[in-house]
Amino acid sequence: AHQYIFLHPEYSFPRGKMMDRLAIKNFTKLTSARAVKRLALSLYDLPKAEKQAIIVVPPLLRNELFECKTTNHKFYLVYLVNHGYLHDILQWHSKNAQTVLHCFTDKPDPSVLQHAPATFHLHSLNDQLFLQMMASCKGLVTTAGFESVAEAMYLQKPVLMVPVQGHFEQFCNAHDAQR
Repeated sequence: AHQYIFLHPEYSFPRGKMMDRLAIKNFTKLTSARAVKRLALSLYDLPKAEKQAIIVVPPLLRNELFECKTTNHKFYLVYLVNHGYLHDILQWHSKNAQTVLHCFTDKPDPSVLQHAPATFHLHSLNDQLFLQMMASCKGLVTTAGFESVAEAMYLQKPVLMVPVQGHFEQFCNAHDAQR
């Protein structure tokens, strides 16, 4: 899992938030207390950490990703793991209506389209359509999860990550992806 990278001695946490750092490291240790090896998914190479039983491996990418033909259409792809952020995206888009957005979220409410510009497109979660659109988008806007970001990076798409407020792991993921 990606969070096992937090136990690697060369992993660089964002500054501050010492209690959050301690909590996430302890929780991560707890989830693998009996592990003989920990496979830590990472966006970049780090050496094996023998003492911590950590082997750093690249992200696990789905096979369909390798079949994608990358293009650069004039739209941005938005992935919202939580539809609660939809209002923020729509508010931004109302001031930037010339930008074409395709937004995927867990509970799309079609009524929001009544006041949205014609350049805003709302989609239910659909992994196949999302992957096709990621391969052809101009860039990805998302919360700071790991899998979608790893896929976008593989496709060489620019990524804007906005960590979910109060979610330390996402704060770390954004910091890590920047590195």
